Amino acid sequence: MKITLTILIVLILAVLACGCTAITPSTTQSATLPQVSYNTAIPNLTGTWTGTMQGYEQNTGFSDYPNQTMTVFVTGQQGRILSGHYIWTSNGTVVTEGFAGVIGADGRTLTTAEENEGYSSGSILSGNEIELIWHHAGADYSVAIDSLKRV
Repeated sequence: MKITLTILIVLILAVLACGCTAITPSTTQSATLPQVSYNTAIPNLTGTWTGTMQGYEQNTGFSDYPNQTMTVFVTGQQGRILSGHYIWTSNGTVVTEGFAGVIGADGRTLTTAEENEGYSSGSILSGNEIELIWHHAGADYSVAIDSLKRV
C-alpha cells in the first residue's frame, strides 16, 4: 500500500512538473500580414494580339462569329498593370473599346475591365498566346472565348 501511494504521488508530481514547464503559446497576433514574395517573372504583354472568338449571346445563341477577328492592342504596361484597347467588328461596324488589366501574381492569369461594362479573365498560355474569357451580365448577358496570338 505504501509503495502504491508513493508511486501515485510521484506520478502526480511528474504530471504537474510537465504541465508547469510547458511553453504557453502567445495569444497576441501581428497587426500586419506578412509580405508574400513571388519569384515569378512578369511577362511583357505590350503589342498586338489577334485571334478568333466563340461565344453565346442571350438573344442570338451560340456563335463562332464567322468572318470576325478580335484584335487587342496592349499599349501600356507598368509592372503587372496593363492598358490598351480592343477592336472587333459588330454588325458591320468596327468597334473600339478601351480596357485596363492586371496580370495575376502567378504571372499566368490575366483580368481586364472594359470601357463599356465587360470583363475578361484568362490565361497567358505562352509568351505569344493568351486566352480571354469575356463575360457581360445583365439583360443582354453574353460570354465569349477569345483565343489570341501575338502578331
